[in-house]
Amino acid sequence: MILPDVDIYLYRYPVDMRKQINGLIGIVSGEMQLDPTSSALFVFIGRSGDKLKILQYETNGFWLWYRVLQKQKFKWPKLWFADDTLTLSRDTLQFLLDGCDLNGLKTFTSYTPKYAC
Repeated sequence: MILPDVDIYLYRYPVDMRKQINGLIGIVSGEMQLDPTSSALFVFIGRSGDKLKILQYETNGFWLWYRVLQKQKFKWPKLWFADDTLTLSRDTLQFLLDGCDLNGLKTFTSYTPKYAC
């Protein structure tokens, strides 16, 4: 759930998903030139397109949300960027997280992995 009245920033370039909180803080403060201790959400995509991380500061610590898709890839809004950082609305981020291609407004097909026991 994404709270209302929270700023949401997408970083334009894919990042190494091995980066943890400190590495992402470095990107936010150095490359995005934003304050990582604000209550904003900072969204990053992996090079392969199937992984996404969200960094957020709350009270006295950071949250790091991580999502990995099984068969599809996130459709990063490449043509939307004027700079290295894109500001999104809450609804648009939710649309992206729900699997919509923001470039063509298409949704993912459902996939349930089959695991052998």
